[in-house]
Amino acid sequence: MECPVCLGKNLKQRVLLSREDRHITIFHCGSCTHTFQDPDSYRDIYSSGEFTRVARGISEIPDPAKIKALDKKAWARFNFYYRHLKNCHHVLEAGSSIGSFLHLLKLDGKSITGIEPDPNYCEFSKDQYFLEQEPVLLDDFQSAEKFNGICSFHVIEHVRDLHGFMNKIYTLLQENGKLLIECPSWEIHSFGSKKHTVWQPHLHYFTLASMYRLLSKKFKITDLGFFGIALYVCAEYSGESTYDRKTFSRIKRRSAQVHFWNEWIPRIKLGKGLLPLTTTQLILQPILQETVSESITKLKDFGIFALKERLYRAKESGWSIGNKALHLSYFSGFENAGDTVLSKCVRDSFRTLINIESWKLRPVTAPVTSRLIREINSSPFLLVGGGGLLLPDSNPNSKSGWQWAVSRQELDAIEVPIVVYGIGYNYFLGQEPQELFVKSLIHIIKKSKFFSLRNHGSINAVKKLIPSGLHPKLRWQPCPTTLIRHWEPGLPNKPKTKNIAINVAYDRYWRRFGKDMYTILDQLALALKAIAAKGYNIYNVCHLKDDAKFEISLNKHKVPYQTVQLQFALPRKVYEIYNQMDLVMGLRGHAQMIPFGVNCKIISLGSHHKVRYFLEDIQALDWFVDLREEPTNIKYRILDTFEKIYQEERSVNERLLAQQQKLMDITAQNAAEITDLIR
Repeated sequence: MECPVCLGKNLKQRVLLSREDRHITIFHCGSCTHTFQDPDSYRDIYSSGEFTRVARGISEIPDPAKIKALDKKAWARFNFYYRHLKNCHHVLEAGSSIGSFLHLLKLDGKSITGIEPDPNYCEFSKDQYFLEQEPVLLDDFQSAEKFNGICSFHVIEHVRDLHGFMNKIYTLLQENGKLLIECPSWEIHSFGSKKHTVWQPHLHYFTLASMYRLLSKKFKITDLGFFGIALYVCAEYSGESTYDRKTFSRIKRRSAQVHFWNEWIPRIKLGKGLLPLTTTQLILQPILQETVSESITKLKDFGIFALKERLYRAKESGWSIGNKALHLSYFSGFENAGDTVLSKCVRDSFRTLINIESWKLRPVTAPVTSRLIREINSSPFLLVGGGGLLLPDSNPNSKSGWQWAVSRQELDAIEVPIVVYGIGYNYFLGQEPQELFVKSLIHIIKKSKFFSLRNHGSINAVKKLIPSGLHPKLRWQPCPTTLIRHWEPGLPNKPKTKNIAINVAYDRYWRRFGKDMYTILDQLALALKAIAAKGYNIYNVCHLKDDAKFEISLNKHKVPYQTVQLQFALPRKVYEIYNQMDLVMGLRGHAQMIPFGVNCKIISLGSHHKVRYFLEDIQALDWFVDLREEPTNIKYRILDTFEKIYQEERSVNERLLAQQQKLMDITAQNAAEITDLIR
């Protein structure tokens, strides 16, 4: 037997326990430090087509949690590796899974090709990212053209013929083309967990040294290091070997040092799950990725925010130790910024108009247990809302079919008055309510003392699902975020600025944008570029961290902008940020309602019914741009709407204030009715 990397015979054999609790025979090469599995016991799951079932743990396509995890990892990779792929215009990804990374490259304007041996994953990528991929192994892939960028993530460790794999890549790469490979690191082995790294489908366990030894035969290595629990290598096409003995010896020493410290730093788990954060990772990862200063700053900022958030929640609960009303909502400062603001505004309306100061705060997604039922029944009433809770996919469950996973039997166990306040019917285009949801909806309406929806569009949608006898129970309660200045009298007056903000919602992007996703995002960026050219300042405001992905489109079109991250911001900070904006464009419901509530001019970007519903209620459809209508013309429709708003600026401001007063009058009327019902 010989080493598959350097072909040496200086091998040591050992047996290790794998993640599936099997004993695996592996060999370690003393020359290049490569570690590999006994080929005779290796289970080839790529050629057999078993990879999705065995390695990915699913039968055909990923569930929403897996999609979210793949997207999160792809975004981290994009940010980390972009410097290497920036100038690559035609990129091939070998082993591209459902296309998460290719999607981001396409957003950046690159021509992309994906090959993924699982045909189900290739088919799934058409619906998720609207991408075409080829269901083949790299060995069988044929292309008439060459690529100036090739990337592959966690594939090479499964490849039986390493040199054949690299030769194939070499033939597909243009001269001076870039190669990026990521795979598990034997030095790090999941920060001290060899058992998690050793796995029957892994034929190879690379080190920095063995990766250098393999690639330097035909490539010039430009970067070699660690990213998370993996090692990566970036290289350029070369017409000859670039192997250098001194360089190899230096890399080999570094590899040994990393392995040593990884073994000797105490591995104490700091979380839960298959791969929890450990003390080893906390210490080593910033050092290996040369982000020590950045990591310290993040830890400090996180600690400060966590303390502020805890104090905020205590203040929101009220200092009284007496009987507290129970509020179910998204109230944590770590949530979507819009949801956190909304939760506070709901309570502020009750504080201001009904004089209720003390609350028990519970997550609307918390399991409904006998203990929670007892808590509810010991409160004077239960408040549910607001937010677009009538939606099946934010907290999928088999109890209710909407975000509060409460069964009809559990609802019947609640003895105190239930107030459902200003929630929304938030089904996306193409989503249809199921029988479970309809039955649960009817039951909660019957059970509630007061049941209100935040716009007439939601009311009309719900009316279609319930018996006509229940229609009179539906009330219109405008979202209290539209009245922020009534709840925050100390907020400074609205200054006149040249600041223009946009919030591009990126959760459930495939539902929001559909097949025209890439065109829509390009058009939004081009519209902002034209507005910036008029002397306005552009701000990319993110209610969730994922919203920052719009930076790809902004950078692609060279739009000058600043990003403002609001996911870890408490309500007062959100108000202050939007108070500095003169006009806000938003895809999220709360990216239009919160700015409206602090007297910002708005342009609503319609990818969802709820955005239009709000504008219908305030008689402002002239501030609406439908993103699903003529996508190639979005830029000009935004600019036309923008110009009209500023041409009629005085009238627009007067309309805004008049509509706010109308919403306040309705809210006050509802408050009077709720007061009688709960006392």
